[in-house]
Amino acid sequence: MNKLWVFANKGDTSLQLILYFTLAGVNLVLSNLIIWLLVNETPAAPLIAKIFTMIVIAAWNYAFFSKLIFKDRHIDA
Repeated sequence: MNKLWVFANKGDTSLQLILYFTLAGVNLVLSNLIIWLLVNETPAAPLIAKIFTMIVIAAWNYAFFSKLIFKDRHIDA
C-alpha cells in the first residue's frame, strides 16, 4: 500500500519487498532495544517509551521508504 498509495511508485517490486522486509526486521530489533533502554535505563514509563518509540520508528520508516526503498530509480533521457 505504501508503494502505490503514499509514494506512487512503479519500481521493481521484488527488490522493494526484500528491502521492505529487511527494514521491518531492523525496526523490530530497534524498537525493542529503544523501549528496553528507556524503561530500564531511565525513569520513563513503559507506555511513554512505547509512544516515543512509535514516533521514532514512523519517522525512520518514512525516511527510508522515500530515500531508499521507493525512490524512483529511472533515468530520464
